[in-house]
Amino acid sequence: MKRYIPVLALLLASFLYPQSKMDINNLVEYGGLLYAPNDNKSYTGSVFSIYENGIEELNGKFRNGLKNGKWTWWNETGYKDSSVIYKNG
Repeated sequence: MKRYIPVLALLLASFLYPQSKMDINNLVEYGGLLYAPNDNKSYTGSVFSIYENGIEELNGKFRNGLKNGKWTWWNETGYKDSSVIYKNG
């Protein structure tokens, strides 16, 4: 029974804190920070953007409305263009 406790804790955490991505174009800028629509708290989570041809344009993360962590950009043909690590914007 004790060996199932960590597994149950991980499952519970994944339900409470889902790792969904948001289209960066849906975020709203206010006061230099980004917010999810209809949310009073600055956005924390993963974001992406896709070109019209369906190829991923960017992938990154925000913490408290600022860029934080690894960000990657691709060109319209799908080749990696650049990658940067941000800390608090």
